[in-house]
Amino acid sequence: DGPRYPVADLRSALDLAPEIPIVECDARRRASSRDVLMTLMRFLHSLAMTGALT
Repeated sequence: DGPRYPVADLRSALDLAPEIPIVECDARRRASSRDVLMTLMRFLHSLAMTGALT
């Protein structure tokens, strides 16, 4: 297992806006990978519905 960092530290280091989701994932687990993809799709859908993608 690799090092783990608090979400707040990652967000700050990557200079991510608060509305951009950060999701923990263990890619070895199918359900965890699925959950990340579902979160991504929901986020992209919300951007599309607000017109933020144009």
